[in-house]
Amino acid sequence: MNDHNREIIEITSIFLENNDNTSLALASASKKYKKLLLQLSELDIDKEECNQHIHTTKGKALATIPAANCIDDFMRTKQFILGTYNAINSLLTQSNQNIHILYAGTGPFAALLLPSMLRFSKENIKYTLMDINSTSLHALKKILAKLELDKHTIELIHQNATKYQIPHSKSFDIIISETMQAGLAREPQVSIFLNLMRQSSQSTLFIPEKIEIFLGHKTTGIPIEEIKKEDYKKAVKIFEVSKEALNSYINTNTEIENSSFDEVSSILKKSSIKNSDLLLLLTEINIFGNQTLRTQESGLTLPLIIDNISEKKQNDIIIKSSYKIDKQPRFEYQIVSQKS
Repeated sequence: MNDHNREIIEITSIFLENNDNTSLALASASKKYKKLLLQLSELDIDKEECNQHIHTTKGKALATIPAANCIDDFMRTKQFILGTYNAINSLLTQSNQNIHILYAGTGPFAALLLPSMLRFSKENIKYTLMDINSTSLHALKKILAKLELDKHTIELIHQNATKYQIPHSKSFDIIISETMQAGLAREPQVSIFLNLMRQSSQSTLFIPEKIEIFLGHKTTGIPIEEIKKEDYKKAVKIFEVSKEALNSYINTNTEIENSSFDEVSSILKKSSIKNSDLLLLLTEINIFGNQTLRTQESGLTLPLIIDNISEKKQNDIIIKSSYKIDKQPRFEYQIVSQKS
């Protein structure tokens, strides 16, 4: 084990603790983690090719440097690193067999998996690391070499994960992808999971295990700088990304190009929103086991404003919503104030 390996293991140890670390400590560790990986990757953060997003028919793939900057979201970094570690450990404990992990959308660092790669024996795990961005993959290849992880069984694949066809000779025990923003907007998380789920066995573990989208509302009159997560109220779940929830869609839809999920009609009673002013989209993520990201705990779960309902809340509100997959994935809405 070389000095860089030891340094990463030391820096990332805080992410693998089950206790609630302080924000200051997690932010400091995330900063050190990113700084070291940038040094190892030899990336020029100002270079044009490192800052150009890739736009696909099913969403935006982040450019290399913006993808690297995701580490700064320290709660996201902690919970995904710990959830991934626990998932691998759980499978290895349950079985004496080797496991194969696919990480779709690694960015330049494979940052959510790297701490586990340095901690588990190379004899037990095979890795397939995939990204659509060749600049990111080139940086990742440099990092793996400098950490001597190229001695592990690792395959790097330059592919669009929304279209990747798993070879018949391969099967994956764990599939990791964090290619999303709050409200599942713009990035191709849903399309990636749909594509890979329809090619995987029922035993394949997906990380995150579940993404839930809720309609919600905010208590009236609280200044933005004083809002706490308790001031956001979940009203009704309108969408879920998980193996269980997507099964029926996968069974009835052979294509996911330019598709919409079934429209969901929700009613918010005037009695429940009388003290609210904003209609919101709320995101919650179950990564693995107890590792979660709840409303406003991460950039991935920031509330999104749908509408100001100050003039509508005298009546029940009907919201018709559907998730649309195209070059800019998003929720579409129709909002009607229903007179009593």
